[in-house]
Amino acid sequence: MIRKACNADRSAIGKIYCETWKEAYKNLLPDDYLLKLNQDFCMPKSENLTNYLIAETDNAAVGIINYGVSRDNEIDKSGEIRAIYVLPQFWHKGFGTELFLAAKSALKKLNYTSVYLWVLAENASAIKFYEKMQMCPLNVKRNINIGGTDLVEIKFESDL
Repeated sequence: MIRKACNADRSAIGKIYCETWKEAYKNLLPDDYLLKLNQDFCMPKSENLTNYLIAETDNAAVGIINYGVSRDNEIDKSGEIRAIYVLPQFWHKGFGTELFLAAKSALKKLNYTSVYLWVLAENASAIKFYEKMQMCPLNVKRNINIGGTDLVEIKFESDL
C-alpha cells in the first residue's frame, strides 16, 4: 500500500534512509562514513512531509519516495524525484515501482510535464531500475562529495 507520509513517520523514514544507504552505497562510500549513519541523523528535520509517500506492508513502512518542485532553477515545468529508498529486505518486491509510479502521478496532477532525478554514476542497480521506469539518461553530470568522497551523478529524465 502507498500512502502519504505524516509527522509520525519521521522515525520510520530515518530508519529507511539509514538502512538503505548502508546497503546500497556500501561499495560506493567509505565504510566509516556509512557506519556513522544512524536513524536520528537520517530522519527528516522538517515536520513538513507533504511530498513524501510511504510504502507499507503489514502496517510497517518499508519504503519512501520524496518528490516535488525542481531544485535546479533552470527547470520550471519539471518535477524532481529527490529520493527513493526501500529497505533492502524488500528490494525486488515491487515497492520501488509502486512508489515511483505514485510520485509520477502526483507530479502530473501538479501540472508538471516532465520529471528528473540524479543518480550516482556508479550505482548500476539504481540506473537499471530507473531505465526500467522509462527514465532516460541525459548528457548532464555533476560532481558531488559525500562523506569526503568525490562522486559523479548523472541526470535522468522522462515525460509525464
